[in-house]
Amino acid sequence: MSPSNLPPRPSEAAPNTPDQIAQEIDVQTALALSRAATQALRAMGPLSRHAIEDAVEAEIALQDLREGVVPSIVTAMLRAEIAEAA
Repeated sequence: MSPSNLPPRPSEAAPNTPDQIAQEIDVQTALALSRAATQALRAMGPLSRHAIEDAVEAEIALQDLREGVVPSIVTAMLRAEIAEAA
């Protein structure tokens, strides 16, 4: 999912403690680095695109083994990323 397609964050869910803010910064930094690396690899050519898609499919399979709401959301987001990249 591209950054422009992300839903706005509800203001009531905004981090407000130093630990929550630090965690949010870590998560957002990891996501930004992941997006940048994925875009760079995709730009390298079709073989790297296939490798990324295979890796994402493997991650989806791992997430499907986990229980709960978060793995379900992660799986949906990964599937959306694959569909958008196609």
